[in-house]
Amino acid sequence: CFLGKRRLEQGIEQAHKSNPNLTFKINWHPFQLDPTTPEAGVDRRTHLIAKLGGAARLDQIHAHLGRLGKQAGIDFEFDGTIGNTLKAHRLIAYSLQQGGAATQEKVVEALFKTFHEHGKNLGDVEVLGDAAAVGGLDKAKVIEFLKTDDGLAEVKNEIKNAQRQNIHGVPNFIINKKYQLSGAQEPETFVEVFSQL
Repeated sequence: CFLGKRRLEQGIEQAHKSNPNLTFKINWHPFQLDPTTPEAGVDRRTHLIAKLGGAARLDQIHAHLGRLGKQAGIDFEFDGTIGNTLKAHRLIAYSLQQGGAATQEKVVEALFKTFHEHGKNLGDVEVLGDAAAVGGLDKAKVIEFLKTDDGLAEVKNEIKNAQRQNIHGVPNFIINKKYQLSGAQEPETFVEVFSQL
């Protein structure tokens, strides 16, 4: 997801160079790769070894992703804890409601860094509160919100909707409700799609 976000941003930047009048609006939608992951989290490496078919395969994926991340300015941390992301998705929706798209973008960026660069558990309300504060939200209010079920039904409904649209992985980009790109596409791929709009 983080690599896909960076490449989308690079694609938007390139598209603006050739057409500065282009406008972009990014809408974030929830998706869970593994909804069975416990909120308290599990060791990321152990979890991914089991999921991806062994340590050698995981190390190969991490080496490749690490190289791609460095090119995009991401310093991936592959150790840490992986937890259920439902609360993180609720926070993303909440950040839009509370502060608009600019606040949401800051919170999303903080969440990506928290998980992908620092290895922290996105199921932990304290960790989520810290990310929210980086985005300009009140940490205590965010934690209070996350301890309720507010927004949970809506997030689960959006996830089901994505599955009905045959979305099975992340990142996934739907551009102008017309084009769908799956995976961390190269910036040039985004530019090519933008040129067809």
